[in-house]
Amino acid sequence: MTDPKTEDGPAPDSGKAPARKSRSPRRRYVWLAVIALVVIGLWSTYWAIARGMAQDLLHNAVAVARANGQEIACGRESLSGFPFHFELSCAPLGLDDGQGRTLEAEGFRAVALAYDPRHVILEADAPLTVSGVSPAGLPGRDLLATWQNARASAHFGDTGIDRAAMELSAPQILLAEGAEDPAPIALIAAQDAQVHLRAAPDGSGDADIAVSGSEVALPAFNMPLEMALVARLDEGTRLLDGSGADLAALLSRPDALKVTSIDVTGEGFALRASGTLSLDEKRRLQGELPLTVTGADRLPALLAPLFPEGSNASVALAGAIMAFGRPAELDGEQAVTVPLAFRDGVARVGLIPIAPLRPVM
Repeated sequence: MTDPKTEDGPAPDSGKAPARKSRSPRRRYVWLAVIALVVIGLWSTYWAIARGMAQDLLHNAVAVARANGQEIACGRESLSGFPFHFELSCAPLGLDDGQGRTLEAEGFRAVALAYDPRHVILEADAPLTVSGVSPAGLPGRDLLATWQNARASAHFGDTGIDRAAMELSAPQILLAEGAEDPAPIALIAAQDAQVHLRAAPDGSGDADIAVSGSEVALPAFNMPLEMALVARLDEGTRLLDGSGADLAALLSRPDALKVTSIDVTGEGFALRASGTLSLDEKRRLQGELPLTVTGADRLPALLAPLFPEGSNASVALAGAIMAFGRPAELDGEQAVTVPLAFRDGVARVGLIPIAPLRPVM
């Protein structure tokens, strides 16, 4: 018998397909390179188109402002940031509202990520000069703001800004020198300050506001203060939707500002207030702001700098607070709560007038 293992002829079929040659590694690299070039080309095209749109928006904004008698001046305009963001730079940036009020910053930058253009980060270089808004009684004086770092961010939704925030380190606001007073006057300074603004989550159209400052220095006080404000502005989202709403007009509505809390603390005393405020027809404060105070025994010394030298008003005011106050507690300490109200251009504690009110804006 013939042995099948030694018989000439084709080998028996094992049932397995013949092995295929592996694809060349070089070909894989070629395809990867092609894909990378396509992605880079598409991204570069997107960035160039978006950059052109951003430039058009800026130039349209300048043209619209000029048509309305206003002015936006972007010195040494630059739009860069390829490949991952867009950065608009102005040095300096100037704004003129056409009504005698101007603003000029030494430098300004707006940055948006290319993959999330609705989130914009803003930075500004000091100093900032504001003209036409000098305090009452000091006409013709510019406001001057300085800081170490200033950064703001804004997140845009479908109808405008959803939320915004600003952080300042070592901010200071001064009244610039004038013809009769060659030295700047310090108005307020702080170690740092923060401002947060957002559309109310309940969809009411109101805006939530939070402002805080640490080691705040005011000319009338000889100690640093910690200050914080939480409030809600009626129809405040109109300031965020680009409709050009006037803040003074919004604040002139009855009970326009609902103050959740105002907290001020210093060495040996603390106060907290809440209530509702608005502006009267002369843009003076009106409303009620019940005030809870600890360390009331220190009030005469604390309030004395607010009044003319030799005045007894600080002692009288402290006495009124103690007389009209009712016992309370604040952060675990004994306190008094007094009815602070603003009416007819006068601030009052109970029935006692304590100070005339000036227009706030």
